[in-house]
Amino acid sequence: VVGHGDVVVDMEEMPSVSEECLLGGGVLQQDSGFPGAPAAAAPPLEQQQPDEGTSSGDAEEDDVSNTLYVGNLHPSVDQPTLDGICSVFGTLDVCKVIQKKSTGTSYGFLKFASRDSATAALQTLNGRVYMGQELRVHWALPHRHKEGTSHLHHLFVGDLGSDVTEAQLYNAFSCIGQCSDARIMWDPASGRSKGYGFVSFYRRDDAAAAIERMAGALVGSRRVRVGWAQHKQDDVGPMGAAEIDAADPHNTNIYIGNIAPETREVDLMLHFSQYGPVDDVKLHKTGGYGFVKYVLHESAVRAIVGQQGRTLHGRTLKCSWGKNAARR
Repeated sequence: VVGHGDVVVDMEEMPSVSEECLLGGGVLQQDSGFPGAPAAAAPPLEQQQPDEGTSSGDAEEDDVSNTLYVGNLHPSVDQPTLDGICSVFGTLDVCKVIQKKSTGTSYGFLKFASRDSATAALQTLNGRVYMGQELRVHWALPHRHKEGTSHLHHLFVGDLGSDVTEAQLYNAFSCIGQCSDARIMWDPASGRSKGYGFVSFYRRDDAAAAIERMAGALVGSRRVRVGWAQHKQDDVGPMGAAEIDAADPHNTNIYIGNIAPETREVDLMLHFSQYGPVDDVKLHKTGGYGFVKYVLHESAVRAIVGQQGRTLHGRTLKCSWGKNAARR
């Protein structure tokens, strides 16, 4: 479960990255930029078929540092077509298209002679529409690599503008390290972005670097806030005070999730005032979540650290940073 801002998000909402499936997701409405290719939006997520695994498959080499996975290819795209599209970015050592007759899906692998060429192709092609289908472009993984979500390091990205697409979000973070996925949470009723999303990295060092470099950076038309996404306690170890402090160094507002129905605002006030003077408490009984705003940032950090794994009225609370009113 992830809690940030004024939302409650279960990580089950996010498609998992398994050995056989990686979803790129989202709805994009942009021109492909390829001559003769129709400009079309990708189908809604629930109508999309999952891509095949992003590991290098029967590609014999485990050195995939310059290799891209290209998913959601139109069935009529063959190897010469893909080669023609992608060779403009640099010399291609390997170009493969794999068609799964059982599912009717196609995907491919591109191994460039240089990392710069591969990066340019990823930044340009991911999320672009070709022959009516939105391309899913990610760094390929060695065939021996077993994909899964447990080893990934997830970041929360908030204050996203409504104009930001998942491809733009992925591209913004992929220049820092090897991203697994980028997801924007959408309102199913309106089809609009909820204003936040998640980016996953394979290496913790890359995720930490992304927090440092991308917090406050422009993505689209707005500056985003970036921090560690908090998972169920049996998925990741407790976060330390320094890590929580660095995620949002000026915030005093914390989010509390998984609140029991019988809990009142006065209960939250009493429970959380042990960490320092409280300025305000808001409880949303219908959603089972709330916010506690402290006078001091240090008090908020102590509360998040101290409440990890703690219970109130029989429920294990989920605490993280709430929306920072000072960052507009």
